[in-house]
Amino acid sequence: MRKGQTLTATDRAERSRATTRHVMARELMYAGILARLWPQEAYLTTSRLPSDMFPSLLCVTTPAGPLVWRISTDEEPFFDWLPRRSRTNEAATDRLPVLQNLAANGW
Repeated sequence: MRKGQTLTATDRAERSRATTRHVMARELMYAGILARLWPQEAYLTTSRLPSDMFPSLLCVTTPAGPLVWRISTDEEPFFDWLPRRSRTNEAATDRLPVLQNLAANGW
């Protein structure tokens, strides 16, 4: 794009989608790292409200509390090494306080 050229609404929407994909991919990598740090406490399960696009949950119980991510069918192969457990009562809570606690206080 040249200087002074304005973006169309379609261009802005596509940039927004690309940014979202990038952020989600990075968060999924972080989730994978946390699952490797606590492999005995990491597993896949089905969601209480499964959808065709996000049929699974990645659950990692850390010393700072549980972390839960929705996993799409495209992302499931990255976590094939994890055991599958029957549906649990893991609540999809806000991950930020748990992650901040891990970062600030260690484990």
